[in-house]
Parts: sequence; structure tokens; C-alpha cells
Amino acid sequence: MVIVLAIFVGVLLPLYAVYEAWSGRGGSRLSWLTKVVSAIGFMGFLSFVARWDWLSAYLPWLYWALIQSAAPMSMRRPATTLSSRARGSASSSRISGRGR
Repeated sequence: MVIVLAIFVGVLLPLYAVYEAWSGRGGSRLSWLTKVVSAIGFMGFLSFVARWDWLSAYLPWLYWALIQSAAPMSMRRPATTLSSRARGSASSSRISGRGR
């Protein structure tokens, strides 16, 4: 049971933090910043709490490097959808004819 817990805390939870940093772009910049800061804080907490001697002492540094590279890459990815305010103004200007 201890090995399962060590793998869960040492592998799966840090990968979730990396995923949070990678999938940060979905809305505003504040939303992106919130997800990146939460991933950094979560990984910082795991760096102090997790038992890294079971897996590898270098594994947390790999996760930190992944978060550090995933965060800027997720910021540069374009948002796939328009915000609700942009959609609403675009559709109302087409209907009223004021968009020209």
C-alpha cells in the first residue's frame, strides 16, 4: 500500500500539475495565470511533502522543468473559441447592420 501511495503522490499528482500548466489557455490571461500559479504551488507543496527517495531524487527536477516549459507554451497557443462578449457583439452587429 505504501508503494502505491508513493507512486500516486510521486508520479500521478505531479503529472496532473504539469497537465494543469499545459492546459492553462482556455479563457482569459487571468484564467491562464491562475492555472499556472496553482500548478506551481501544487508542485511546490509536493516537492516538500512527497517521498522522493522511493522513486528518484531527480524526478522532482524533471517535473519542474516540464512545468517551466509547458506554461509559456500554453500561453502562446491561440484560444480556439471567441469569448462570449466577442460572439455577442459580432452577432448583434450583423443583425443590426452597424458592423460596417
